[in-house]
Amino acid sequence: ADTFLLVSGHGEAFFQEPHVKPFLRHLQCYAKHRGMQFIADGKGQPDRHVVLAVSGNHFWAARGLNAGGAEEEERLRGLVADLLVGRPHELGRAAELANLEDVVSVYFDDPEKQTKVWSISRHLHRSSFLIYVDADMTLRPDSYGHGLVPL
Repeated sequence: ADTFLLVSGHGEAFFQEPHVKPFLRHLQCYAKHRGMQFIADGKGQPDRHVVLAVSGNHFWAARGLNAGGAEEEERLRGLVADLLVGRPHELGRAAELANLEDVVSVYFDDPEKQTKVWSISRHLHRSSFLIYVDADMTLRPDSYGHGLVPL
């Protein structure tokens, strides 16, 4: 079958956690019953993300930095800190940030948890139909005879 039921996690260990495992078994059973391939993708994001700052629920992160890029990481931390604190004499540095849109991103949660899009992109090309569900999704026990669309 080239229809996939996909669940992602920020690491393979995520699927073994006690609050995830029962949901995963449930979804695996449903996929098998409906003739779909089940994929639990725990590869996370392809690029290493370094959290530069956290402001409320917003995580400012840099991606694509080399492991030895400590100087660049510190420069970016300083830039983000200056902008978040709102020092009037440093606000001109916002133009620097505009030039870093391929490196610095703002996420609503920890970027290590932002695995859905990366998981979908890794598997979409292999399927004619891909259904993504979160690990805590449940299906009614009486729904095994039905497809997901009518549910």
